[in-house]
Amino acid sequence: YPRGNSYLYERLRASGLLISEYPLGTPPEGFLFPARNRIIAGLSRAVVVVEASKKSGSLITVQHALEQGREIFAVPGQVDSVKSAGTHWLVQQGATLAVSAADVINHLGLDFGGTASQSVNRSSRPELVPILEAVLSIVEPYPQSRDVLLHRSGLTAAKFNEVLLTLELEGLVETTPGNMIHTTIEGSH
Repeated sequence: YPRGNSYLYERLRASGLLISEYPLGTPPEGFLFPARNRIIAGLSRAVVVVEASKKSGSLITVQHALEQGREIFAVPGQVDSVKSAGTHWLVQQGATLAVSAADVINHLGLDFGGTASQSVNRSSRPELVPILEAVLSIVEPYPQSRDVLLHRSGLTAAKFNEVLLTLELEGLVETTPGNMIHTTIEGSH
């Protein structure tokens, strides 16, 4: 859920793990999300909130994470966006500011045998879904502003940030100071 994430479901079903307190086939009802979010927080070392309004369900996940002693990261957004009010509030409350996957990796002291941009070999990466390929195709080897890429992508800010985070975690793009984004060697066209 949502239906657009069915490729993630299939990927997890094939080579990952699906966990729920409810039987397989239970519809994704909104009132079940807090229980799901509690499980997510419990399985995570940290929670990264990319976009959230002040009444977002993501803040329920943050509450569960705090109760379980997890670290909280928040990605800043446009100052006048309702969808960024929750992340800005989290930063004001003490969440760690994150503008790239490397910020989270470095803060948590994780080591993947190289830098975040070196950790994935292009020849070993799985085929990307079309939306990831589309965004990767507009990112250049030289730094470009996040806003320019967001505009060129035609996506909503939330979807763009989600795709960008996935590309960063795959080691295909990197965000540098000033919110500038470029491809890595692995992500070059």
